[in-house]
Order: sequence, then structure tokens, then C-alpha cells
Amino acid sequence: MQASSAYDFEQFAQKIKKNTAITVKEIESETADYLLQKEQETEKSIASWLKEAGSVWEHERETQNKFDRHSIEAQMNKEWSAFIKERRSILRSMLKNRIEAQFSSLTECFISTIIKKYEKGTFTMPLKYHASVLKEGFVLNDLDKEEIIFTSGNLFIEYSVERILEELEDELTAHFQIEGGTWQG
Repeated sequence: MQASSAYDFEQFAQKIKKNTAITVKEIESETADYLLQKEQETEKSIASWLKEAGSVWEHERETQNKFDRHSIEAQMNKEWSAFIKERRSILRSMLKNRIEAQFSSLTECFISTIIKKYEKGTFTMPLKYHASVLKEGFVLNDLDKEEIIFTSGNLFIEYSVERILEELEDELTAHFQIEGGTWQG
């Protein structure tokens, strides 16, 4: 058997060291490439997640803004409706008081207009207004209520405080508007 020399052993050790160093460098290179690849994948994954989370957040923010806007609009509409209802009631009451105060004069004007327009017909009204019908051809009937009803053929006209208010009902608040944050009537 041949005896190995220390020189052969040295060469063998150097060869092993060299091969080990090459293998280690290859493993380090592969590991570095693998780590770089995983780092890039992680960055892409994080960027994608952030983009999606940002989209979700933006959508939720828009949804919340719409909800808030609708809530505010609903509250404003509710308050505006209550305001209109209150103002309409006050205006109706004031208008009713004025019409009632002037109803006798208004009634005389109404009777006068009817007499000029029509040759004949029937008035149903309180006795106190009978004297206003000075023209022949009209039948007069008594009525206990403070209203006048005129009929002639198919024509039927009712004249009363409530009927006048009904006619003016839509006009009571038709001109309400908000300008510069304050109510204008």
C-alpha cells in the first residue's frame, strides 16, 4: 500500500476547501437571488394590498359621505316641511281672519258680479244678503251658514270663507324660498 504524503493531503485539503468555497458561493448566490425574488414578491403583494385597501377605504368614504349627505338632506327636508306646515298654518289663520272681517263686502262684490254675468239663477244665502240682489229673475233661498251658493242650470258656485281659502291654499306657500340661508316669502 502506498503511503500518502503530507503534500497529497495538503492538495486534497486545498481542493476540498476550493470546492466547498465554490459550493458556498453558489448557495449564497442562490439564496441571495431567492431572497431578492421573495422580497420583490412581498413588495408587490404589499403594494397590491395597499392599493386594494385604498380602493376599499375610498369606496367606504364615498359611501359614508353619500349617507351623511342623504341624512343631512333628509333632516333638512323634514325641518323644511315642518317650517312650511307651520307657516302655512299661520298664514291660513291670518288670511281667514282677514277674509272673515271683510266677508260682507266681498259677498256684495260677488253677488254684483254674478248678477252682471247671469240673467237668472238661484241664490242660497243668509237673509242679510238678500237685499243685495236687486235684479229680477233670481230666486232667493235662506241659509243659516255664512256662505253663498249660486246655481243656474248645471252651474254651481259656492262662495264662503273656507272655499276662498281652498282656492288660495296652494298659493299660501308657493312663493317660499331660501336665499342666502334665510327664508324669503
